[in-house]
This record gives sequence, structure tokens and C-alpha cells, in this order.
Amino acid sequence: AVLSTKARRRAEKGADRAEAIMDRTANRKEKSRGHSKVIQGRAKNWEDVNKKSLDEVRRALMAAENDSADEDEHVRDAAAAGEDKGDKEAETDEEMDAAPVVAGKETAAAAAAAPASDELDEEIL
Repeated sequence: AVLSTKARRRAEKGADRAEAIMDRTANRKEKSRGHSKVIQGRAKNWEDVNKKSLDEVRRALMAAENDSADEDEHVRDAAAAGEDKGDKEAETDEEMDAAPVVAGKETAAAAAAAPASDELDEEIL
């Protein structure tokens, strides 16, 4: 089957287009792989950053717990020392409960502010 000149040109154009499409597709795949590698690399970096930050937070929490435990021990030691020495400056809970409560300007202002918020809550409902 001998092709006419026009048929041969059409076939060549089709082959050229197919080759161009294959090249474009190959380039797109390469770019996509490159983008994928970059994204995965960034994800790994973020995983490392997140691990480090979690470790730092855990260390800070542990340090805070240790500090509060140390403070509790110091308070207990001071209370025990105060009882042993008969320290008159240290007040016990019973003494604090027996002390008269003096209503100052601060408590009056706080008491006045509290009903206002209740009124707002009722209006919302």
C-alpha cells in the first residue's frame, strides 16, 4: 500500500505530534517527581522540628514539675522549721480563718461587677 504524498505528510505530522506529547509528558513527570521529593523533604524537616519542639515542651514540663515539687518541699521545710522554732510570723490555717475579713474598695468593686455579667448572661439567653 503506497501512500499518497498528502497521506504521508498527515502520518508524519501525527507522529511528530505524538513525539512532542511524549516529550511533554516525560518532562511533566520529571518535574512532578522533583516537586514530590521537595515536598517529602520538607515534611521530614517538619517532623524533625515537631519532634524537637515536643521534646522541649516535655523538658519544660518536667522542669516545671520538678520546680514545683522543690517549692513544695521548701514550704514544708519552712513550716516545719517555723513550728520547731516557734516562729510567730508564720500563721497557720486556723489563724487565717479566725482573722477578720476587711472589705475594701477592691472587693466592693468586684462585687459590683459580678451582677453586671449575670445581667448580660440573662440577656443573651
